[in-house]
This record gives sequence, C-alpha cells and structure tokens, in this order.
Amino acid sequence: MKMLNFNDTFFFEMSLMDMGASEQNGIVLDNEFTSFPDAEKAPESDEIELFEAYVELYNQVKDGGMVWKLRIADETTRNTILNDAILKDELEKNDISLNEIDQWISGKITIPSFSEAFSKEGNSKLGYYITLKHLEEDPHSYIPIDICNSLTACLKIENGRLINNVFIVDDEALEVYNMNVSLTKYFELAYACKVFMNWQTVYIFKSKAIHRRVMIHILPLLFPVASLDLSEFE
Repeated sequence: MKMLNFNDTFFFEMSLMDMGASEQNGIVLDNEFTSFPDAEKAPESDEIELFEAYVELYNQVKDGGMVWKLRIADETTRNTILNDAILKDELEKNDISLNEIDQWISGKITIPSFSEAFSKEGNSKLGYYITLKHLEEDPHSYIPIDICNSLTACLKIENGRLINNVFIVDDEALEVYNMNVSLTKYFELAYACKVFMNWQTVYIFKSKAIHRRVMIHILPLLFPVASLDLSEFE
C-alpha cells in the first residue's frame, strides 16, 4: 500500500479546501500550522532497519503539525454549537464548558522529525515515554509518529527492525492499544476523520468510545465534503 501524498492531503486538500465547507452550516474553523516542508533527505539508520512507507513519510515531510478548532468568538459558530441538542447534551454530561470545548471538538496531527522520533533524551520528557516506563515497557522500543495530547501513535522496534504496525499509548488510561493498522492506513484513517481529537480510540473501541457520539454527529456539520468517511468508525 503506497503512502499517501502527505502535503497534498493534509495541507492542501484538508486545510485549504475541506475546512472552508463548514461555513455553509454556520460554523467557522480556524487552523494553525507548524510546518510541512519537504524533507531534506530520506532518513537513514545504521542500527534499525526501516520499512519503505516510513522512509517515504520522511521523504515528504521533515516534520509537521496542524490543529483545527472552532472559532468560538464567532457568534454564528457559537450559537450553532449551543443550539445543537446532541452536542449540548454531551458537553453537559461530561461537564465541558464552552471555554473547554477544544477538548472535544477539534483536530490535531503532530509528526515529530526523524531525529526527534529517535531521540532518547528528548522523548524521555514526553508523556508516552513516562507511561511506558510506568507500564514496565521498554520506551526505547516505541518510536512516535503522531503526538496528540494524551494519545501518542507509535511504531515498535523488534529484533532491530521497525515494524509496520501502529500502537497507541494512552497517557490518561495508562494503556497501550494495538490498532492493527499499517502506517499508511493510519494516515488514511486520520484524513478520513479529519484528525478529530481522540479519533484513534474511537477507531479502536467503536461504540464504547466516549468521544464517538460527538465525532459521528459533528464531523458531517464541520466537513460536509465527499472525502469525509466515517464508515470505519461506526
């Protein structure tokens, strides 16, 4: 399975085209970028055997991050959210105020640079590393590919090889979940749900996931576009 074009998919299609469609439903979204520059060169490692899709990811981007949020300062957006019965019910049930709504309705993707992903010293300060130490797992065998607040998507090193299978380290639940998806599939799913916050646990737990009801309900309002595909989250 070929790695999708990261810059075109997340920077151009999602951020510059898909996000504008929300205004037809009375909702304005804002986004912020770190950077999605072309990589200077393909990553190399003398110690670990890397797989093709991982190398291709860093052929496309050196590092990158993007966050989208509701523009709550916009009166129409605020009223649309507050007058939505399902959203109002979920926010009240989970004691989420309008000022905290980014915890529930936002999206994020953060790809560490290749050097950061393999930095033992730098990673030792991150939540996923601390969680793995708590679980008595070897944190150096987990390589982060997407850091999203309390959830970190990682690949794992086994017998000197980086394995093409994604795990989620959950700092709040103090758990590690096997997504049973490849790196390419992970980013395809991320784009399909517009990197909605906590989408990974919705994919894993489906109807049992606490964020699923909001995600399934709100995303068609925020992204009324053909590329939105929630079929694998039902």
